[in-house]
Amino acid sequence: MVDAPLLSVIIPCYNERATVAELLRRVKEVPIDKEIIVIDDRSTDGSKDVVAALALQWPEIRHLLQEVNQGKGAAIRRGIDEARGDIVIIQDADLEYDPEEFPKIIQPIVDGHADVVFGSRFEGYPRRVMLYWHRLGNAFLTFLSNATTNLDLTDMETCYKAFRREVIQSIKLNSNRFGIEPEITAKVAKRGYRIFEVPISYYGRDYWEGKKINWKDGFSAIWTILRYGLFNDDSSEPRNFTTLRRRGRLKRYNRWIWDRMRPFVGQRVLEVGAGSGSMTRFLYGRELIVATDRETPYIDRLRNAFRRRPGIIVERLDLETDQALDLTRYSFDTVTCINVLEHIQDDEAALSRVSQLLTSGGRVIVYVPADKSLFGTMDEGVGHLRRYEKEELAGKLRSAGFEVEHMSYQNQLARTAWLFNSRIARRKALPSGQSRIFDYLVPLFRALEGENPSNGLSIVAVGRKKQASRAAVILAGGAGTRLHPLSSDDNPKQFLTLFDGQSLLQKTWDRLRRLLPAEAIYISTNEKYRAKCIEQLPDLRPENVIAEPARRNTAPAIALCTFTIEQRAGDAAIAFLPADHYIKDEAEFARILERAYGHAAENDELVTVAIDPTEPNTGYGYLELGEPIADGIVRLRRFTEKPSAERATEFLRAGNYAWNAGIFVWRPSVFRREVTRIAPALLDVTVATYERAPSISIDYAVMEKASQVATIRGAFGWSDVGSFEALERVGVTIPASIKRSPA
Repeated sequence: MVDAPLLSVIIPCYNERATVAELLRRVKEVPIDKEIIVIDDRSTDGSKDVVAALALQWPEIRHLLQEVNQGKGAAIRRGIDEARGDIVIIQDADLEYDPEEFPKIIQPIVDGHADVVFGSRFEGYPRRVMLYWHRLGNAFLTFLSNATTNLDLTDMETCYKAFRREVIQSIKLNSNRFGIEPEITAKVAKRGYRIFEVPISYYGRDYWEGKKINWKDGFSAIWTILRYGLFNDDSSEPRNFTTLRRRGRLKRYNRWIWDRMRPFVGQRVLEVGAGSGSMTRFLYGRELIVATDRETPYIDRLRNAFRRRPGIIVERLDLETDQALDLTRYSFDTVTCINVLEHIQDDEAALSRVSQLLTSGGRVIVYVPADKSLFGTMDEGVGHLRRYEKEELAGKLRSAGFEVEHMSYQNQLARTAWLFNSRIARRKALPSGQSRIFDYLVPLFRALEGENPSNGLSIVAVGRKKQASRAAVILAGGAGTRLHPLSSDDNPKQFLTLFDGQSLLQKTWDRLRRLLPAEAIYISTNEKYRAKCIEQLPDLRPENVIAEPARRNTAPAIALCTFTIEQRAGDAAIAFLPADHYIKDEAEFARILERAYGHAAENDELVTVAIDPTEPNTGYGYLELGEPIADGIVRLRRFTEKPSAERATEFLRAGNYAWNAGIFVWRPSVFRREVTRIAPALLDVTVATYERAPSISIDYAVMEKASQVATIRGAFGWSDVGSFEALERVGVTIPASIKRSPA
């Protein structure tokens, strides 16, 4: 396949033999990767032969022939259809405009600032003095166009118009002659595209030189301005454009829908079928919103509306194809499908894809038309393939792996109006007047309907993805040698009361209780500390203390815990956390751990949490991070032991190194697969065999050799508080006598 050029130059040509060869030479010499599309509109002066000869010499020329003379607009429309470049620009076949200005014209598009660029003849230099009445006519047409589109162009009739290709190819154009200019202007304005103007030079010609536009074209332009500026051309828009435009204006109705959704919406939201963004605005302020549609006009509108809104990303998404699964990298906890499923042929397959897009325990919020007996011409008009019954929708949600958390009707009183319009009046769409009256009455309808009507025009359903089983292990077997004499073998660091009357072990327990029930939290410790753990943690189940018969480092301890929990909870995602670390931002920590749980549950990978370094610390091990594999998740390249000060500075400067926090999450099946390959001795670890297990850290035994390790970076005020200086940095006062004591 030939790579697409940056620029497609569209040149309509009719009887321009005197200028076309020189014009093509100038276009060819512009130093931009391009294709030149010349559309001959049945010329009678030999222009066709001139272009054909040049096309044999210059492969960038594509020469197209119209079967009959149709006009400049028809030639431009054909050229647009044929264009393959990223950017499309229109160039007349005469010498009134200078192709050397192409780079200046397309630069706002290349920079990502514009979707459309107009070249203004009245703002540029040099400019040949024009015929007065032509200048006056151009000014009037631009004024009239601006009045109907609310733009502030200085030159609507300019030939030089450049577009992102997907923009202009998504618009259906109708004009055959010079009316193409105001039609393009009106339609890009109504789409809300970002339009820039740049000054250009202009070398106008007289009628004896071949100028073809006349007064009749001026009246045609006026008609075109009024036609497309004042009225919508729905043929240029997706099928349900009119319905969505009207629905977007129903502020009270949209608020009503949002109020029903809001209790179930999380922080990382995928909005399917966002359309013009009327519901996206309610979501604003969450951690992540990915607003999607499958139609280019809506995608462009969304990008233009939310381009400068942090936390909102616009993507193309079609739930009818597996390409939708590319968005799993965002780790969504909520997917909204407002008036979407009824338009999809295989709605069960679409719900299955939604399930795959969600993290474990995530929710899908579905809003669909209710009651099959109401199906009529209005459903057909807006593209509905079906209406739903409650039991049918619940069954489809369950088949896709969801538990039905909520289901209710909405908009009961509007059923009669829908039935009348669809079955009796046989309308294809709700009249705009009725829509406005309905929106005005929404507060009354809400009051009369209550929270749980017996029927309605729509169904609100919430499905929750079955949550994978989870567990956590607090590693509390350390001897506390680094903080001697503050800590000792009899009372190590994790049991010291240092923060707000709590020990580090207690704070770690409380941190996990925000995410897990007490029965899912285990303690890995030495037999010597079993009673102390139970004493400090009243909610700890005694059977959840997994005690080492002897000290054998972290690898055997973690293996024993992994296989013990596997026997009790199956292939649950298990998190392993040191008991003696300090964490300042506990909410951010919880968010990161949720991401780690979700990734471990959905992927056959070991997961580790890395800490964004704030200084070139030589007391921590480092992780070298590789390529991204999901939003905020990267591949682990390698472990690096505690570096020298010089190396630590290099790591900080490189930007792809993070501190090793010793926090891991995995499923037993994944851990078993990895240790079978790289550390088979760990497979035999039990309480009975523990004393014979190798004394080795989990980093050395498994993590440094594992083939599939994902890393989630975190910045939540972490410290391993492994020294008196580290304790003082997090607010603990250490008596001078203790700091001076010999180790």
